[in-house]
Amino acid sequence: MERGKIPNKNMTLVYQNIEPNLELKLFVSGQLTFLLEKCPNNCNLTAKIVDLDDRYLVQLNLASERDLLFATGEDEVIASALDSAITDLTAQMRYWERGQNYGTTVDFEVF
Repeated sequence: MERGKIPNKNMTLVYQNIEPNLELKLFVSGQLTFLLEKCPNNCNLTAKIVDLDDRYLVQLNLASERDLLFATGEDEVIASALDSAITDLTAQMRYWERGQNYGTTVDFEVF
């Protein structure tokens, strides 16, 4: 890290068709903050949680200066959907970091 340079990491949470209570907000932000701490500097994490009536959808986007990683999770319980998306994103990050360290690039496409 360059001298005098402060790590820059941002997180955005979007809730759709949900009126989150304080407990849900604290749980989600806590889980995502823990995930963001594992990320390199200058990353932006966007999480979207959608109530689909019979299940919940969690979409995570992790953007750096070079790459964009995308993960999703679905379940009848928000915590399980969030855990699934975080697990998927964490697995992608392992390959992404390996690519950064060995001079290779990995392209993740959003379909």
